[in-house]
Amino acid sequence: MCTQLSKEAATAIETAVAAAKSPSDALVVGSIAWASFVIRPEVRQIVLVDGPFVLGWECWAALDERLVFHSLREGVAKAIRAKELRFRGGPELRSRPVISQADSHLDEMFHRGGHRRKRQP
Repeated sequence: MCTQLSKEAATAIETAVAAAKSPSDALVVGSIAWASFVIRPEVRQIVLVDGPFVLGWECWAALDERLVFHSLREGVAKAIRAKELRFRGGPELRSRPVISQADSHLDEMFHRGGHRRKRQP
């Protein structure tokens, strides 16, 4: 179910981005499309809460990378090349900044919910 919903999210993003007038516009409309998709309670629960917990962090991150996150990375790269966006961070931030931040938020969320997430070595 997580895979199917992630595919649906990717389709929603691609549809929204197709009408974008510029790379920076694509980032905005793509982000809005993603947020509009995952704000639905059943999607949020399955994709953002249960997905990482049930699939395991590495599997969930790989699924996200393959189906959704790569388009964000490509969009940011296009906006940088078009000089519509400036990147001021170091190379470590280019890899997966959202996931790095989400990792600490997930730990906090699982801890508050009484769960302990299995950490990958």
